[in-house]
Formats: sequence, structure tokens, C-alpha cells
Amino acid sequence: MGFCLFNNVAITARFLTAKGKRVSILDWDVHHGNGTQEVFWDDPSVRFLSLHQYPLWPMSGLREERGAGNIFNIPMPPGSGDKEYLAAFDIEVVSDGSLGFGASTRWDGVVATRFEVIQGGR
Repeated sequence: MGFCLFNNVAITARFLTAKGKRVSILDWDVHHGNGTQEVFWDDPSVRFLSLHQYPLWPMSGLREERGAGNIFNIPMPPGSGDKEYLAAFDIEVVSDGSLGFGASTRWDGVVATRFEVIQGGR
């Protein structure tokens, strides 16, 4: 459903889970990672976290979209830049740890990075 012909991070995550690894995917950019979310919707061996602008196409990525308890969406308001994304990441992911991504949680990670222009390149 996403833009990718081949979802490289999903392929990599499947490869690692087949080897018994626990995988976390972090996706941050302006668009929600709806394709990756759909792939892992009912797979608790993979945690997916997306920080993205909302509302914006594809109009998915609400906090309530939780899959098998392994999907974590942090919708960001339009105009959010580096400062706001870093603050949300620090507060909701690193400091809190309630999403299961805290420093004490053991995951063999995969990080999906996408660099898109947000608000004039901020």
C-alpha cells in the first residue's frame, strides 16, 4: 500500500525474525509508513514506531492503530520540524519507555530512515 516496490525494511525484518531476532522498526518522516504497518499489523515479533505528520496522505497512523499491540504511531501536527520530532521522540520513546523502546528493552533493531522535505527542508 505504500510507495515502495520492495519494502526493504520489511524484507530485512522478516529475514531477522526468521533467525529468531526481535526487531524494532523506527520510521520518521512526513508520511506515515502505512505499508510497513500493514505488513506487521498482526506480528508481535516486530514492533513498528512511526512519527509522521497528521493529517496528511495516506490519512493513516492514528495513535489508536495498534495492530497486535506492536504498532505505535505518533502523529505530529503540520509544520513540525526537527525540534518537535526530537522532543516527541525523547518524551514518548526514550524517556517514557512505555512503548517498549526504552533503554532497558532488548531488541535487535532495524531502523528505517526516510529523509523527505518537511516544511521547506526543516
